[in-house]
Amino acid sequence: MAGRIEDYAIVGDMQSVALVCRDGCVDWLCLPRFDSQACFAALLGTEEHGHWLIAPTPAVGGPAATATRRYAGETLILETDWETPDGAVRVTDFMPPRDEDPPSLIRIVDGLRGTVSMDVEVRLRFGYGSILPWVYKAGDRVPFTLTYQPSHQDAPPAVDARECLEETRKFWHGWVSRCTYHGPYRDAVVRSLITLKALTYQPTGGIVAAATTSLPEDIGGERNWDYRYCWLRDATITLEALAVFEKLLSLRNDVGLLSEEFDPRYGRLVGNMPQAFSHVPLIQTALNLSNHAEEHRRGTTAIDERRIVPG
Repeated sequence: MAGRIEDYAIVGDMQSVALVCRDGCVDWLCLPRFDSQACFAALLGTEEHGHWLIAPTPAVGGPAATATRRYAGETLILETDWETPDGAVRVTDFMPPRDEDPPSLIRIVDGLRGTVSMDVEVRLRFGYGSILPWVYKAGDRVPFTLTYQPSHQDAPPAVDARECLEETRKFWHGWVSRCTYHGPYRDAVVRSLITLKALTYQPTGGIVAAATTSLPEDIGGERNWDYRYCWLRDATITLEALAVFEKLLSLRNDVGLLSEEFDPRYGRLVGNMPQAFSHVPLIQTALNLSNHAEEHRRGTTAIDERRIVPG
């Protein structure tokens, strides 16, 4: 079963992205581009539609493993620390930036202390979960790499996962070093910039509106469009979204990401993910919160449903 939108973190290489749930599952990945067909599509269905799980083996009759996660400094490298009664491990997820090279999703599992039994489950489902190739399971604590290459080309060379990790870390540190803002919200500013960069299609520089498709803006609604393209409207109002930056800070998930909208009635993120302060509905989120607070002061629960129309 897919997680809630706020349970996902993003890793990417500026040509595609993967969404990693807090339970250790990669539930969304399109290769080789943002708008390609998904090979992991559990986000829109169930695990049968494709995912990649790396997590501690569930305990029988004992306490469940707990996870804490964060990005490694000012990078797009996701680190998840798992604690179990017998030990602890760290799963590091990232996608090395590429030019003409094939895309790679790399997951490295490092033992921190004790002994931890790990589950690994890869369910590739090409064509948004419609094509069934195979299922692979293992329990080794080793690096895993998922790479795409067109079938008419030679197989890509093997990659050194740990070397790629250092190269990816150096890339993001080098890119972020150009940010001159060092105020009280630097962490949030840098995380937003990194996410915007991750959603930038490297060959052209266009910013896709979101990494996902087919998630409704409203629960049960019909506005479930494909946002994996550059919407000129969205690109022109990025500065307007930044103007309501402080109001949006408190709505981030545990790794600093926002989805398309925040519904104050249910207190949760909804719609496509992530948006990174670059989309009209994020401004709508701020207005919804203001309207919700105003209506609450008046003793009502109605919410102003007016929408922003760029002009």
